[in-house]
Amino acid sequence: MPLPQQLIDGYRAFLIGRLRHEQDRYRELAKSGQSPQIMVIGCCDSRVSPEVIFDARPGELFVVRNVANIVPPYAPDQRAHGVSAALEFGIAALKIRHIVVLGHAQCGGVKAYAEDAEPLSPGDQFHFEPGMEHCIIGTEDLLVFERSIDPKGMDKDLVFIYEPDASDQ
Repeated sequence: MPLPQQLIDGYRAFLIGRLRHEQDRYRELAKSGQSPQIMVIGCCDSRVSPEVIFDARPGELFVVRNVANIVPPYAPDQRAHGVSAALEFGIAALKIRHIVVLGHAQCGGVKAYAEDAEPLSPGDQFHFEPGMEHCIIGTEDLLVFERSIDPKGMDKDLVFIYEPDASDQ
């Protein structure tokens, strides 16, 4: 099955447009690595692009996305934890200074949670325990940020920002 023409056209437009204008920046990022100061945890909804919303250039945001921008509690076990791994790498290796949890209006993941929808597949078993109806970022004492999910507020865009002070470093 061939790639959709939209992807091919978009890549060609990138090559002759943005890449040409920002060639030096891309070369510097390739040579010296990334050092973003901001991490965004966002929903994977195709309507919500953190780089577009924050008008960010390449290398300015460290982004992890999942359904409903969920950040599960820290769990130091041997299982795969994509968001935890991204947080750990962002904070420990990249020295991220700001964390943004980016929610959005009409989120299907938040709606499914609020309506206690049936899992889409057998592996889709993550449920909040009583008293956990919030978004948690945490790696032991590193940081904790929470905000209650209000199903009635699903029509509002939400941006939560954590900024560590000097004592957190």
